[in-house]
Amino acid sequence: MSQCCAGVLRTNLCTTSLNFTISRHFGRIVKRFPLYPDDKPIESIPEYAYGKPNKDKRQLFAWGLSEHGGLGILRQFRKGSRSRQTAPKYLHRPCRAQFGDLNRVTDVACGFGFTLFSVCTNSSLKVYGSGINTDSQLGYQCQRKEAPLELLLSPVPIRLPIEAKEHVAVVAAGRAHSLVLVEKEKGKGGRVLAFGNNSYGQCGRAVEEGEQYLGSHRVNCIDGVGDAAVRSVSCGQDHSLFINAKGELFACGWGDDGQTGQSAPGKLGRPSKVKGALEGVDVLKAVSSGDCNLAINDSGDLFGWGNSEYGQLLQPNTTQVYSPIKLDLQEVGPVIDVAAGGSFCAVLNEKNQIWVWGFGLLGLGPKVVQIGKPQMIPETLLGQSDFAWRKTRITSIQAGLFHLAAVSAEGDLFTWGRNKEGCLGLGHTRDQPFPLRVAIGASVLKVSCGVDHMAAVCKPFF
Repeated sequence: MSQCCAGVLRTNLCTTSLNFTISRHFGRIVKRFPLYPDDKPIESIPEYAYGKPNKDKRQLFAWGLSEHGGLGILRQFRKGSRSRQTAPKYLHRPCRAQFGDLNRVTDVACGFGFTLFSVCTNSSLKVYGSGINTDSQLGYQCQRKEAPLELLLSPVPIRLPIEAKEHVAVVAAGRAHSLVLVEKEKGKGGRVLAFGNNSYGQCGRAVEEGEQYLGSHRVNCIDGVGDAAVRSVSCGQDHSLFINAKGELFACGWGDDGQTGQSAPGKLGRPSKVKGALEGVDVLKAVSSGDCNLAINDSGDLFGWGNSEYGQLLQPNTTQVYSPIKLDLQEVGPVIDVAAGGSFCAVLNEKNQIWVWGFGLLGLGPKVVQIGKPQMIPETLLGQSDFAWRKTRITSIQAGLFHLAAVSAEGDLFTWGRNKEGCLGLGHTRDQPFPLRVAIGASVLKVSCGVDHMAAVCKPFF
């Protein structure tokens, strides 16, 4: 017998022996589950039915400086023989928070080192918070009697006088105070719960000299402003803005730079109507993150007041504007969204173009740090390119003190500006002079910008 025939015979013998062994030990399985069911047509083989995607599912992502607990993300690690939990110092990329998987987060607001989360639940605990709590901006939190916590590394419930039938519409965070808008019927307006630091009257109540805010249980309930329910709220650094159901704007808090729009500097301990150019105007939205304020009406007109040290309000040789004025933006066109940073302003017009002006990294490159009139960010930097795999349409913008963010209709997130502690979520701490897409791994619904951290409520792709 040749060597080749011997090899073939040996192979056949091995195969026969293997088949015999399989049939001997697994004969019953082979008979019950044949590998090739010739007796059944292919159409009769059952298919796995995948469930429909949950459109109401939400995810929570956060990034930036985390050692103050503002991200609400804990990581466990071992050091020697002991196990403990500690927050990472900072996260340069968006990190999915477990709190968002356990709770359906509907809104988020980033303050100065702390974050507020509103959740959809039938209980009275509808608002959570994490981060710095030195002024009870996260409510009274303690583990033992008369020992209030100044730092919270993970989200904890904030006990507020919220009824079970009410839902949280908006949460807003300032430097050290918080606002929560609750409604019984969606879109009908409601009341505001204000708590935290009230040194300037930003919580909508009279200032009490020497008041201690750490460990305070005090929550101020604002049932309405101007004989109407509150429709929207926003926080500046140390002042608050309220829009009622009639479209009237009210403000309270620190006003030395004209933030409250009362035609004169000073503290304001109760919500008062903002007049000037806003008299008789139906205000659609009002925003602030520092000392400068912007507002728009239903016609797309832009109004501004407050600090204008860097030309934010387009008034030459003027550093403070104490009463709202109408800004001339003929070349920009009607405005649908606004954002006000610490030293710059940005608007989104009806053509979904972003226009910026002021001082800072505005998204126009590293050499453009200050401009005195609005200039459009090239649309190619925001995904509007013939070579882009998917064109984007910007629908909303947000601003922190030193950076900007934009969200598209497709759920893409772009950030640019000062990258303090990696708050831009780009994987590094270098400043970003023009918009860059953030790899977040989900469709962004809403984003909030703090000083050194950010958070976003997202919808999963599947």
